[in-house]
Amino acid sequence: MKKLKLLLSLVLLVLIPALSYSQNKTITGKVTDSKDNAPLADATVSASGKSASTKTGPDGSYSLTVPESVKRLNISYVGYAEQTVSITGETINVSMVSSAQSLTDVVVIGYGTARRKDLTGSVASIKEKDFNKGTYTSPDQLIQGKVAGVQLINNSGQPGGATTVKIRGN
Repeated sequence: MKKLKLLLSLVLLVLIPALSYSQNKTITGKVTDSKDNAPLADATVSASGKSASTKTGPDGSYSLTVPESVKRLNISYVGYAEQTVSITGETINVSMVSSAQSLTDVVVIGYGTARRKDLTGSVASIKEKDFNKGTYTSPDQLIQGKVAGVQLINNSGQPGGATTVKIRGN
């Protein structure tokens, strides 16, 4: 009887610490676009109130190990409304809704950034549609003749060769 109590005590001493370490759960799932069910790669999935987080893979899937105390997940992705979902099981699939917000023009200047409406000097913009006209041998030719006061000079005459850029003179 004494040996049985001793054996039972040893078993409990071994199992109690093991039980305290196994209080994590793994949540898996997939993050997709609500319109066409396309997977969203690199969406952030994080445990609400904890530092545990992960990114989705190219197929939109994720796997996150969180403590048992976590009851919610936060999912965020650029251009989509952030969502908070309750943890109801081991698999949680999330369909993200696009958030159409108007973006303001940001201008990168030599010593920082500024909003376009806050600048007092001259600002020129080139849109993507302006790039699709003609054949170019180098990227710097994309702005040749499209921005007032900017001169691009091909130094060697060789396609793809070095170029000098002059803005309003030397």
